[in-house]
Amino acid sequence: YAQSPALADATHAVGVGMLLLVPSAAMGTTLPLLAPWARRVGTKLPTIYAFNTTGAVFGVVLVTFVALPFVGVQATTWIGASLDIAVGLWAIARSNQSEDSQVRDERAAWPPVRAACLAFSSGFVIFVLEVTWFRSFRAALAATTETFSVLIASFLIALTLGAAYAPRIRARFPHALPIILALAAFAVLYTTNAADHLDLFTTGDSASPAAPLVRFTSVLGLVIVPVTLL
Repeated sequence: YAQSPALADATHAVGVGMLLLVPSAAMGTTLPLLAPWARRVGTKLPTIYAFNTTGAVFGVVLVTFVALPFVGVQATTWIGASLDIAVGLWAIARSNQSEDSQVRDERAAWPPVRAACLAFSSGFVIFVLEVTWFRSFRAALAATTETFSVLIASFLIALTLGAAYAPRIRARFPHALPIILALAAFAVLYTTNAADHLDLFTTGDSASPAAPLVRFTSVLGLVIVPVTLL
């Protein structure tokens, strides 16, 4: 900021990205690495994804309302790293005992262009909504860590439901995708309008023990339909 204010924001963004790149990439690799194992044991990948997002929900809620207030940032970080190490050691020990863990070279072709575009645009829309709706929600809930955590947890719950029920929907209605996308679009428009009036549902004593639950259920009630459909 002192030497070149015009470059300060870009430098800030690049610095944060470099700090988060390795741990985020490593954690993001876990689900794809489970895909071949899931196929071998006959488990649907959406089921694994649903469990993954369920764990993320518990992580967000426990860290926001339990770990950070009681043990602080540093201890919470050590707890998270310790869990990663414990799971890694367990996986190493399990791989030495299991024949199912033999690594195979499973080089798959790139997905069709239409499927890749759909996957890209779906993720794009979800995170665009997450950022824009947060700006609306923070006006009613105040821009705090709790507000951001409530929104993240709500999105993750909806993604979990979508992943859990998608195989059933595809089995019963194999051509339902266009209808689901159309319903998602209408739900997004409704939710965007309703988000501006969220304060009507969250007014009251902000110091009440029930206040966080009221805020959480209000946000979840707004985002659950469009995000689940997406």
